[in-house]
Amino acid sequence: MEETGQRISLRSNIFRELIANIIVHKEYFGGEPTRFIIEKDRILTENSNRSYINGIMNLSNLVPHPKNPNIARLFRQIGRVEKLGSGVRKLYELCKLYSGYDPVICDENVFKFSLRIDFLNRNLHQDTMHDNEKGVLLFCKVPKTRRQIQSHIKMRNRDYFRKSILNPLVKSVRLPLTMPDKPKSKNQKYVTKRGK
Repeated sequence: MEETGQRISLRSNIFRELIANIIVHKEYFGGEPTRFIIEKDRILTENSNRSYINGIMNLSNLVPHPKNPNIARLFRQIGRVEKLGSGVRKLYELCKLYSGYDPVICDENVFKFSLRIDFLNRNLHQDTMHDNEKGVLLFCKVPKTRRQIQSHIKMRNRDYFRKSILNPLVKSVRLPLTMPDKPKSKNQKYVTKRGK
């Protein structure tokens, strides 16, 4: 993942987000120790919790609750947390980019996070990038704007999208500009080259 010209590790961002969530949302009066386990095919975390959902948490049933408001406020002040509930949303986005899988998050008396990592026989990041490219080429049979394409493949980071998906497709001439003489025009669109 790239932001402001500097290469950023998806794995490091996932770990940073997990650790921040563990610290901010841990039930400190609970007797369960915090565990952070990295195996060859998955990442697991467990920590004491005061459950609100009491089951599997996903983006459709996410209801942020300030479990430790003082710690959350400190983390916001030092820039480690953006806003309440943003951590789980960010984890879903980062995990999908990193491994190709959504995490499994269980909000019970012990809060559990699990992410499958299947790098043993193939490079999922490359497969995901290839799938994104195929999706863009299929979508752009009719000219589309950069914003429409980015929204279609559900990629939020504009710079990362440009550098990883859009620019390589344009440079390979598989996705030509509709206005090649004005590459930075606000009216610029992209269309799949015929025969692709």
